[in-house]
Amino acid sequence: SEICFLQVGMMERSITKVAIFKYCIGKVGFHKVCVLQITPYKTGSFQFHLSKKGGTTGFVRRTKERGFGKRKMNVKYDYERIVQGILDIGEAMIRCGAENFRLQDSLYRICRSYGFVKYDIFVIPSNIQITAETPEGQIITQIRLVEIGECDFDKLDYLNNLCRKVCKEKPDAKEMRRQFEEVMGRPEQKWYTHYAAGILGGTGFAVFFGCDIRDAIIAVIVSIVIVAAGNWLAEREKNLLAYNLILSFIAEMIILLSVKFGFADHEERIMIGIVMLLISGLSTTNGIRDLLQKDFISGSINIMNSMLGASGIAFGTAIPMILFGGVEAEGFIL
Repeated sequence: SEICFLQVGMMERSITKVAIFKYCIGKVGFHKVCVLQITPYKTGSFQFHLSKKGGTTGFVRRTKERGFGKRKMNVKYDYERIVQGILDIGEAMIRCGAENFRLQDSLYRICRSYGFVKYDIFVIPSNIQITAETPEGQIITQIRLVEIGECDFDKLDYLNNLCRKVCKEKPDAKEMRRQFEEVMGRPEQKWYTHYAAGILGGTGFAVFFGCDIRDAIIAVIVSIVIVAAGNWLAEREKNLLAYNLILSFIAEMIILLSVKFGFADHEERIMIGIVMLLISGLSTTNGIRDLLQKDFISGSINIMNSMLGASGIAFGTAIPMILFGGVEAEGFIL
């Protein structure tokens, strides 16, 4: 019975049955073995009958645990910490650029996998709320304020994988935290990839809108300045309106000075290309999708956030043009 107890804990039911047959017939000498029931993962018991010359022996044993390693029965979770870990994953995902409805679905699946009796989740771009009832009847409510972060689709991919892994393995709070920190500790993108992306984006759009070779060189310089200033400013300014206003002001000043001193020819074409580095198209797209899915709060927040960012770009571009005066753009004097 002890051997069967360990087998039930460590192996699948089909493997356990084979092991019982082989051991009882080959080692012990029973000439007939009938395994009636092995359900360690549901009722936590197994039952079998052994026949030998002289009589039949029936045996029933109820397991207290599934066995060793990750397969444990009646695991006692620290549900307060579990909910906190779920919020950590949700916050990181939304900061990395996750869509609201996908994030909400992922959190629902994690709560369901941990056996919460009832769970309600509310997600908007700046806030996550979870209320859950444990199997013991305890009501847990936790709220998390989410600050604006930079999109990181590499981490978002690993966080999505972490959600699936948590649903499958149901680790305790400590192990969940360790796996979460492992994902968040992934190395950041190399500094030169940011600059390469900025140069390709800003200069590429500038050339697309009709810049000549001299304009393209200025676009490269301005793109580098935008990336460098953006990295420095992102750690100090979280307001998207102010962030875009400052960066667009710097970019427009450099472009106007370049044209003034004869280093470039078309300030408006250069600026249109550079603006593409600042436009928040992802928020607008996500906002429209949320509205179509009747998630009006999240959709309105995303669209308003995009409008604030666009206003910052408009003000930052207009101020230098007003200061210089008489700036001509394709026949129009601003």
